[in-house]
Amino acid sequence: PADLVLSTQGRSFWILDDLSPLHQLRDRLPARAELFRPRTAYRMRYASGFGGVESARSSPDQPQYPPAGAMVAYFLPDTAGTVSLEVVDSAGAVVRRFTSEGAGERLREPEQPGMRAPTLEAVGTPRLPKQAGLNRFVWDLSLPGPWDANAQRSGRNGPMVLPGRYTLRLTAGGSTREQPLELRTDPRVAAEGVSEADLREQLAHNLRVRDLVTEVNQLVARLRQEKERLSGNGAASGQLRRLEALERALE
Repeated sequence: PADLVLSTQGRSFWILDDLSPLHQLRDRLPARAELFRPRTAYRMRYASGFGGVESARSSPDQPQYPPAGAMVAYFLPDTAGTVSLEVVDSAGAVVRRFTSEGAGERLREPEQPGMRAPTLEAVGTPRLPKQAGLNRFVWDLSLPGPWDANAQRSGRNGPMVLPGRYTLRLTAGGSTREQPLELRTDPRVAAEGVSEADLREQLAHNLRVRDLVTEVNQLVARLRQEKERLSGNGAASGQLRRLEALERALE
């Protein structure tokens, strides 16, 4: 894959990143949905603004810095129907699912004994663009985050997946396209001696934390429902005070 670097006659230059989708288009537009092979992604976190500062574009001529994650490019001949994108790991398990309608992703039951994570909607999952023509979506390499009573926060800020080989699966217009995705460790992290075993241990820990946060958030939501019920029934103030104290402790 190549980038296009443009130099002005002034004091700046511009980079049009990742031209590989244009190379893969060749000499004609596809008659149906097409998923382009992505370039290798790196397991990094960084702010995607100038100088490491996030900032909104005030006009179309402002630079758009590429965010961290895997850039997924696909072509749609029209805007009809729902578009979905699944990320499949090397074992064949779907670890993320995105759609043009937004919600629709569910957390899986944990595989480790003793970890309780109820199946629930990840409402805060980013929505796939579905404009006619070339579309770009950036997967931030994260798994679904914890459940939250606020629908916009639910499912966000999940732990990052491990390096390895994944498969992207795009479904649109009655057809499905697949492309491989290679995810590598941040070379700076590897240079510091962080091993794949370390990353696996970190992910297991982060998943346990995510599931614990989900459990606590759901318990707080149940407490608030119980407080409303007791208030409506004219319950004794002592009962409500005990529930409020428990709610504060959990938060």
